[in-house]
Amino acid sequence: RSLIKANKPLSEHKLRLRLLKKVKGKIPDSITKKVWSDYNEGRRPNLTYEKAFIKLHKKECKNCPWDGCTIFPEKIISIRST
Repeated sequence: RSLIKANKPLSEHKLRLRLLKKVKGKIPDSITKKVWSDYNEGRRPNLTYEKAFIKLHKKECKNCPWDGCTIFPEKIISIRST
């Protein structure tokens, strides 16, 4: 929470802090294996298209604006519109 307040724009604090929470359910083994594999190979994990991740996210984050790319889709629209 302190990293959000220290490093993110003030206009993003409320949404980021609302969305930041611990995972309640069990993280599927397929996600854990992928993340560790990517970490050990020096890659940033990308779970965007992992079915287990999508299912868990939908279950635990019902009101999340995440569209697969960002939690701020309105910023993308405004940038593209200019």
